[in-house]
Amino acid sequence: MHPRVPWYRLQGLYFGNKDRYTRQNGGYLYRSYGEIFRRYLFKAKDPVPHPFWTRH
Repeated sequence: MHPRVPWYRLQGLYFGNKDRYTRQNGGYLYRSYGEIFRRYLFKAKDPVPHPFWTRH
């Protein structure tokens, strides 16, 4: 969304406009890596396509 912003300024940009970014991504937000591990440590979050596997 902001390709010219240096990586070290992205956090400030995000927290300055958090509501806007949350609305734009449909509420896709995790509070921490711990939350992600608890939810998806032993199950897949999304299917991962492989270039050599075909769907039947």
